[in-house]
Amino acid sequence: MPTTFYPGESRWRALWAAAGDALMGGITPLFPTTRQDNPAFPLSVPQARSILATLRQQPVALTRPVLVLNGYRGPDFQAVVLKEQLRQVTDADPSRWLAVSYATARTPEAMVSKVLGCVTARSWKSAELDVVSISMGGVVAKLAALDGRGLRIRRLFTLASPITGSRLADRIAPDPAARALRTGGAFLRELDAAWQQHAAARGIECVAYTRLDDLWVGATRAHPPGQWPIWIEGRGIISHATISRDPRILADLALRLRGQEPIARPSPPPRD
Repeated sequence: MPTTFYPGESRWRALWAAAGDALMGGITPLFPTTRQDNPAFPLSVPQARSILATLRQQPVALTRPVLVLNGYRGPDFQAVVLKEQLRQVTDADPSRWLAVSYATARTPEAMVSKVLGCVTARSWKSAELDVVSISMGGVVAKLAALDGRGLRIRRLFTLASPITGSRLADRIAPDPAARALRTGGAFLRELDAAWQQHAAARGIECVAYTRLDDLWVGATRAHPPGQWPIWIEGRGIISHATISRDPRILADLALRLRGQEPIARPSPPPRD
């Protein structure tokens, strides 16, 4: 049955994704949200689910393939489930979607190598892509696009990505990949400067999503300087881990992927 819901994936990857999705679906409601309305994102969870149900009945052919990148040490099912959630409400063709994880990689460069290898294997090396990235996936996407590495990004959507730093990495950084995410570090400063120049020269659209009360990254660190993120309230300790499951973010992101009018507007988050 999982292979029916995750077309294009191996049976074991589909089973893992289905199990992980069920586990997170059971855990998430146990953590209450911290109420914080955002006038720039006037959408309730029931309204978002209604929009997603409508989009699911109206598939479209997307202009570009979509690459979904996982976060630091993220279990593979996170990227696969996000890919499937978006595929079901946009372009149903599984050949237009690719999810990449790198749970054993200890450096940003190793993560980039994994991504480029998967993109090359899919024959997407010369194709323009829309990239949806969870957490550190946003950092990996930028690295993979710079210095002639070859990832051709047209639109970059980041979900709780440590653009200017990570609260957790400031305290616990067991390997070079985590140390690269420290707030105020040279790695992120230099990467952002290079990326801003690269994105401006190529007209790359960048949209950052984040949640409040994110103990791993922090809402105020999940957007580049000079560009506000799209934010929603959080769920405390699991805010970061569950951002890719929130129906409001999925609905707004799906509309953007489809080329339709989005709902949310960027605005300053009131706190981390």
